[in-house]
Amino acid sequence: MPNFQELVQLIPIAVIISIIVFLVRFFGKAISDQVPFVDDRKWHEELSGIMFFSNYILSPVILVGILYLRGFRFWLFPKEDSFIILISLVVFISLSITSRKSIAFLKDDEFNEGNYLESLKKSFKSNSKIDFGDSMIYYRVLFFPIVSLGIIYLLVLFYQWGSYYHLLISLIYLFFHLTSFAIFTSLLKRNIFVANIKFIDKSIKPINKCRILKVNSDNIRVLVKNKVLIINKDKVLQIERL
Repeated sequence: MPNFQELVQLIPIAVIISIIVFLVRFFGKAISDQVPFVDDRKWHEELSGIMFFSNYILSPVILVGILYLRGFRFWLFPKEDSFIILISLVVFISLSITSRKSIAFLKDDEFNEGNYLESLKKSFKSNSKIDFGDSMIYYRVLFFPIVSLGIIYLLVLFYQWGSYYHLLISLIYLFFHLTSFAIFTSLLKRNIFVANIKFIDKSIKPINKCRILKVNSDNIRVLVKNKVLIINKDKVLQIERL
């Protein structure tokens, strides 16, 4: 029965990467095609493809492959396989966290990560528990950095052990995790943009105290009383930031 190392020798790494890129783009386009409006169609395709490929293709295939090659006997799992399964689980969690926080960011005008430094100071002074709910201390300061360091450390171990197939899989997962981490980091309070919008046509009533979600090349997407409006950019005279 062939093992992972033999499969790597049979299939060049360049071919594997090409297949992965094709699948990410293909499924990303399939998902994005059903979405009526996105700010950047290409970016939406890539992110959707990454999440779909990681959660529903790569992880299940790796798990089934490991089970098959080990004869469905868990006690025969080498440490490399166990680490790969662990990496897939934590990356799935990181992608899920970012997805939930992105939805919350678009819905909540008061969304912010909290002043976690101030929260830490207060907790140390009063010996009270740190509030992990309102702020995002747990994710921003602990979870994402620790997972990143853990995967990088395992990359070094896989290289030392000569487990190049596991090394390749871990690199793919690390890329997905860092992408998720980057998006999560962008969800900051300073990205909440509240403004008044005045139109060229004076007969159109200005939109006051609305939240600017995105300014695109041809339109502006705003949130007004929990409703998303898409405004033609050519009709806008002024955006007054509050």
